[in-house]
Amino acid sequence: MLLLAILVFGGSVLGGCAKAPVAPAPRQIRIVGSIAGFPFTTLAAERLMRDDADAIAPLVRAGGAGDGIARFCGGSGEPYPDLVLASRDMNPAEIGRCAHNGVGDVVRIPIGEAASPPAATGSSSATAGPQPHSGVTPLVLMIKADDVTGTPALARLLGGFADALAPAGAFEQRGLIPLPDYGRAAAIARLRSLANR
Repeated sequence: MLLLAILVFGGSVLGGCAKAPVAPAPRQIRIVGSIAGFPFTTLAAERLMRDDADAIAPLVRAGGAGDGIARFCGGSGEPYPDLVLASRDMNPAEIGRCAHNGVGDVVRIPIGEAASPPAATGSSSATAGPQPHSGVTPLVLMIKADDVTGTPALARLLGGFADALAPAGAFEQRGLIPLPDYGRAAAIARLRSLANR
């Protein structure tokens, strides 16, 4: 009986000395990219805030594809963006810049197209007739896969991207021209895989 009391007492004292694992402090997700992608990145950020009261509001900027990719490839961790939604994929020089700055494992996922604004004609006259439409702009989401592992809110944001890409989902309702079914299914699967790392 005495031995049992010592074990119980000793166990509670020693158990009190052990430190419980500490969850990483939440950090702000940074999203950059093109103006064409801005409606979709803001929607994803809004949904994250609605669904996760503990998340810090993501910082969303639309300064253009080239500027967004340059910021994204500038380095890893804060203050660099975690993802970029651009109107084009990275070119070889940008891929090299990412590698040079230690940004590894960049996942690039085409998600669809957005209607482009009318092309400038050089005439400001209201009587110049209808403005030509420049068509559609492809949208490519680029993610630092290593950032997803240590940032639970980023994983949830990517899960929200996957949900919003579903047929008749929130992105389509906001004007996204979806990929063909097989492309959409592949994009959703890749996003879910990243979110569940």
